[in-house]
Amino acid sequence: MSRYDYGVFVGRFQPLHAGHETVIRSALEQVEKLIVLIGSARQARDPRNPFTHAEREDMFAKVFKHEIATGRLILAPVADHPYSDAAWCADVQRTVNEIVLCDYNRAGVVLHGLKDISIALAGYGKDRTSYYLKLFPEWGNIQLDSQHGTYSSTDVRKQLFQRIPVDSRSVLSDEVTEWLEAFSLTPAFRRLLEEAEYLEAYPKEWGRGPFVTVDAVVIQSGNILLVERGQAPGEGLLALPGGYLDPRESIRDAAIRELKEETAISDLKG
Repeated sequence: MSRYDYGVFVGRFQPLHAGHETVIRSALEQVEKLIVLIGSARQARDPRNPFTHAEREDMFAKVFKHEIATGRLILAPVADHPYSDAAWCADVQRTVNEIVLCDYNRAGVVLHGLKDISIALAGYGKDRTSYYLKLFPEWGNIQLDSQHGTYSSTDVRKQLFQRIPVDSRSVLSDEVTEWLEAFSLTPAFRRLLEEAEYLEAYPKEWGRGPFVTVDAVVIQSGNILLVERGQAPGEGLLALPGGYLDPRESIRDAAIRELKEETAISDLKG
């Protein structure tokens, strides 16, 4: 008999590794169904978040094919709210509530509330990034053993983003390893590799700062002016026009200068 109707497990899974898999399989022993929320779902690609939400879903589909097919494992995206824990918690709770109601209604049981449904947050308190485990007091809590080994997704990414990627098969399932090998042949991987190398070399060339930068926000008829970045970091992505503050330059003057340099706007006064 499962302790809870639903479990909730939140992670970035960049990428999905054996530690995540162990937690998920352990949680499935204590809940009827496990909702896995794939975090940072709207983040643009960068070396820390290299894989899209859809790509991470694909990894899950290869590793947990049976669990997903039988409905025991439910995947859903959740976006970051870097400046508000309250907004992130509300987003997580709303997503979980919608999934539970939809899941029950699909089975022919019409629910209008969740007071009779038991939900628990599953996870392991590995480090300071796991503080979210204490943000949902209305849910039960399933504390699982620490992840297998001492590695993390950060270690896997360091091994991956090299000119000759290192095989991390010892900490990844065969399915994810094969997925990453195929990804390493794509243009997206090459761009991420160049950006990783740029970010590693930058402090050696320019120091670690702090650096002061400015962005200009131009609004016209409800539209915000954006530029396309022409180089790393974020080559090809949309961004606000901006750049570094020059010595003896005011922030306002720097914002106007960068706006003139990066756009066709010229009738501005400093």
